[in-house]
Amino acid sequence: MAAGSLLTFLPQAASAVDFKPLENGEGVEYAVLQSGSGDKAKIGELVAIRFKASFNGNTFDDCFKTQNAYYYRVGSENIVKGLDLAVQNMRVGDRWALKVPPSLAFGDKGLKPSPGKPRIPGGATIEYEVLFETFPGREADILEVTGGEGV
Repeated sequence: MAAGSLLTFLPQAASAVDFKPLENGEGVEYAVLQSGSGDKAKIGELVAIRFKASFNGNTFDDCFKTQNAYYYRVGSENIVKGLDLAVQNMRVGDRWALKVPPSLAFGDKGLKPSPGKPRIPGGATIEYEVLFETFPGREADILEVTGGEGV
């Protein structure tokens, strides 16, 4: 990816983003844009993330612009495997840029177009920006209401 398109995708990034391989990430590369200090997620935990997905500099999914974060259980296969692997290595408050290889994104078949979303060709490397917001149900105000029992 050319430097110009990366800067378009990651406007808050400095002039150069240093990607490195994610340990045990099966080819996922990441760059830390913001460091958090919270806990890491374990398989099966419910997490709230925000992400923006792009192919060739064109954003096709962006929940930074929505009122609510995206909620899913880590390891549940409800999101692209490469994104899930990254979240498993992030701490609450982390914001990372990712390059997800085809084998951990939409594979050789790609993704069919849907209303408002383009077709993603097979073999596409997908770029993500992801923010690990929180663990829903762990927030202090919810714990006060439920007596520390979660939801």
